[in-house]
Amino acid sequence: MASRGEEDVLNPAKPHVLMTQVDFGPSSTFGIGSGFGSSAWIDADGDPTAASQQTMAIDTTVDVPWIQCVPCPIPQCYPQRIPLFDPSTSSTAAAVRCRSPACRSLGSYGNGCSNTSANACRYQIEYSDDRATAGTYMTDTLTISGSTAVRSFRFGCSHAVRGKFSDLTAGTMSLGGGAQSLLAQTARSLGNAFSYCVPQPSASGFLSIGGPVTTNSTTVFATTP
Repeated sequence: MASRGEEDVLNPAKPHVLMTQVDFGPSSTFGIGSGFGSSAWIDADGDPTAASQQTMAIDTTVDVPWIQCVPCPIPQCYPQRIPLFDPSTSSTAAAVRCRSPACRSLGSYGNGCSNTSANACRYQIEYSDDRATAGTYMTDTLTISGSTAVRSFRFGCSHAVRGKFSDLTAGTMSLGGGAQSLLAQTARSLGNAFSYCVPQPSASGFLSIGGPVTTNSTTVFATTP
């Protein structure tokens, strides 16, 4: 029997996100969670950091960041080379409460309440190429490149997908313009902006998250739809 997550991720009535997929190489290290579980890793300074190190795809068309989370059986989820994030190993992981302001802010990405816990908010994303992901909307500590920590970071904990995703990544770090995106959640400390350079394959590019925290008359942003 299909779970609600499996049923909802196949629901053709949900709104779609228009997108064009182009794969490039800029990357950064993202760590999710804190605690003393099996997800501990060693950072660049040699200090043990209790976080699950994740490789994320960068997507500018979607607002809700998401990663695959335990439980996530195959074929309900796609196989990935990186160990799945297990929220139970993180002392700071928590489900967003259903009908809370954070849950209501999902708008068209919202998917009601969990069938296993009436207090857990659910999310769902459908892409225009018929891929989809659905699961629990959660908060936890996000660490970017081992130095920038974002507490109570909201993201989707995916328990079901549809379509093909790269096994090199655990999910998507979304840089869309909505209130749920990485940019919006770090706007107060980093500034609501990002830039990137995609060079030829033989050269090195960059992905820079952040911009001026305060607006002044000398600051001019160039934006693209």
